[in-house]
Amino acid sequence: MSHYTIEKCLTMAWIVGAHPDMRHNKCQLSIFVALAIGNWITIYLIISLLFYKEDTITIGDFAETFSGMSLVIHGIQRSFSLFFNRKQISEMLQYVRSTFWKESDLDVTDEEKYICKIYYSKLKIAMYIFACSCTSNLFGFCCQTFFSDEDILPLACYKPEWVPFYSFWFLQVLVIFFGVNMAVICFDTLIMTLIVLTHIQFRLLNHEVENLYSYGLGQGNRKYFVNKLKKIVRHHNFLLEFTQKINMTFSETFLTYMGIIIIVICIEMYNLSTGDP
Repeated sequence: MSHYTIEKCLTMAWIVGAHPDMRHNKCQLSIFVALAIGNWITIYLIISLLFYKEDTITIGDFAETFSGMSLVIHGIQRSFSLFFNRKQISEMLQYVRSTFWKESDLDVTDEEKYICKIYYSKLKIAMYIFACSCTSNLFGFCCQTFFSDEDILPLACYKPEWVPFYSFWFLQVLVIFFGVNMAVICFDTLIMTLIVLTHIQFRLLNHEVENLYSYGLGQGNRKYFVNKLKKIVRHHNFLLEFTQKINMTFSETFLTYMGIIIIVICIEMYNLSTGDP
């Protein structure tokens, strides 16, 4: 159960060409490059729409253009972070598998085991809720053309007249689903999983510290006590280094995300206040 979401993240990482344990796989590189090209072409076509509508352009068009660009940029952010941090991610996942304590191997109470089980269950549920919410929103964007008399693309962008609408629509859906949606779900679920599992490790560590003196300091228990204390100190230092590694690996991605999301929220507030869709 504790590694369930990790395995799902690895599956999604493979789909977007960023599997951390396949760094020298040509197929993975080809998938990543293809999706990256699709994302950048989409941004180019979104910007091209402004030049195409040069004489009739409005502030609403600028807002819609930036909203579409920000969506694709989110996908590029996540996929690039997954791809270029594959070595660090692989090391962290290896630590999770080999170095993280398992509650079944420790002398913890049934209550503590139950709490850990609840964490794992909630982590799994949160992953599915997040994945379903992202995918359902994507479904709404992509299928609006089927409920309208007009041809509506998921993202407003320039479409060459010689390209059939539904062929262009299908290619855009592929780019959004795999290059944006899948990358966002994979990255955010991975971060959530690492944080929750690390939190559980600190709970287990705290439990071991609280029960350290229950063994007593008698002559027969002294050596066991010292070994136990060393084990606790080593694991504490390891967890501090692990949390620092998470921060160093993903801090730049989150900093960029915060800068983009603030601008996006401002634009959406403008759209709501002016009545633009």
